[in-house]
Amino acid sequence: MAEHHLLTTCKTVHLGGFSPSLTPVLHIQSGDRVHVETYTGFYVCDQAPPEFAPPELLNIVQNLPESQRVSVGPHLLTGPIWIDGAEPGDVLEVHVEAIAPRLPVGFNPCGSIPRRSAA
Repeated sequence: MAEHHLLTTCKTVHLGGFSPSLTPVLHIQSGDRVHVETYTGFYVCDQAPPEFAPPELLNIVQNLPESQRVSVGPHLLTGPIWIDGAEPGDVLEVHVEAIAPRLPVGFNPCGSIPRRSAA
C-alpha cells in the first residue's frame, strides 16, 4: 500500500462541481492511502479580511485557470483521483480516517438560488 499526499494547488483543484471531462490529478492503486488537502469557500475571499485566507488559497482564487472552472458553484474540489482497475459502475469503498479544518474559522453564507422562468 502506497501513501500519497495531494496538495491544494491550481493544478489539483477545480471549482463548481464534478465533470467526467476533468483529467485525473493523481493515479492510485486499490488500497492506497491518500491525504487530500482542500479548502472551502472559494468566493469568501472576496468578502473576508485579507488575513483570513492563507497564501496558497489566495493564489488559487487569483490564478485558477478557466479550464478548472466547471461551474459557477462555490465549491472548490480537489481531484479527481484515478483508481487503477476501477470502471464506471463499480462501487468504491472509502475509509475516512481523519478530518481536520484547514482554516481557524467557520462561516455559513446564506442567499437564494435564482429561479428559472417557466418557458
